[in-house]
Amino acid sequence: MWRTPLVFQGEAIGSIAEPLAEQMLQEGVDSLRGLRGEPMQLLGEPSAGLAEIAAWLRGHGYAAPWRDELVSVATSGGRIIGCVERAVVRNLGIATQAVQLHGCVQGSDQYWLQQRVR
Repeated sequence: MWRTPLVFQGEAIGSIAEPLAEQMLQEGVDSLRGLRGEPMQLLGEPSAGLAEIAAWLRGHGYAAPWRDELVSVATSGGRIIGCVERAVVRNLGIATQAVQLHGCVQGSDQYWLQQRVR
């Protein structure tokens, strides 16, 4: 599926499937602007705009299970511009970072492995 870049002030922050982007524009998501085949522009204050988009995605069934967990959103150059609910990062093509922890018990052959959150 073709994806169109999602940009803020000329810097890429993610991408949106083109049919989904068109649907959001047609239904009046105020924080987005764009034309077919061109990057989608995130308007206004980034966190507020992303929150509006996240609410729209959730309301239309396009969000993963809601976690009430905000993650940082950075430009392709690494500048953090705001945050968004984790449940929508895949649909917005926003890169995330994660840490996986493992350990061993000193003086023992036991290991501790972190269980991934679902």
